[in-house]
Amino acid sequence: NDVNNVDYLPLCRWGMDTIPGGPSGRAEMKDIRELGGYTTFVADGLIVNRTEDLELPCKTSGGVMVASCNEDDIINGYERFPLGVRAEFGPNCKYHNNPNPYDGYVALQCDLSLDMTFGPTTPYASNPDPCAPWKDSRIGFYNTATGAMLEVSYVRHWSWSTTNYRVYFSVFIKNTGSMSQNYAKTMVNNMFAAGESDI
Repeated sequence: NDVNNVDYLPLCRWGMDTIPGGPSGRAEMKDIRELGGYTTFVADGLIVNRTEDLELPCKTSGGVMVASCNEDDIINGYERFPLGVRAEFGPNCKYHNNPNPYDGYVALQCDLSLDMTFGPTTPYASNPDPCAPWKDSRIGFYNTATGAMLEVSYVRHWSWSTTNYRVYFSVFIKNTGSMSQNYAKTMVNNMFAAGESDI
């Protein structure tokens, strides 16, 4: 009954279960074979309280973008995407007229990177753990300087161009026109405007 310690069988989308160890450190097919002959199914109402670190993209020592990296990779010259806010500029959020909006939420482009040398990434992420069997997990951008938390509905690009610091994402505000767009970008600009911080 410990909501802070719930083990689960990863339910990965097609193709991810073949990754050695799986995205959550376990391969789905390997887990099924080792369940010991029984499986427990849980209906709606399971409460789970856990925090997952987001898999941020990395670039190799040669500048090639990869979806993620581990500490051994870092030692060997990889660099992990530095999510953060530059104190002298702030997030400088603007509305992003995304042709494929996520569930009708406001899409933004904000300067939330500390390094513009990272190339295009397309995580299309709406869940911090894509293999978790529950659906209500949310991505959060946490301002380490103020403690403010921004719930994010969708990350389209951690980075896209080596000429800017923009991160492209949607927030949980329905896009009903210019008023909602202005409100969303003002909210994020204010939330991350208190000096340089990691996110």
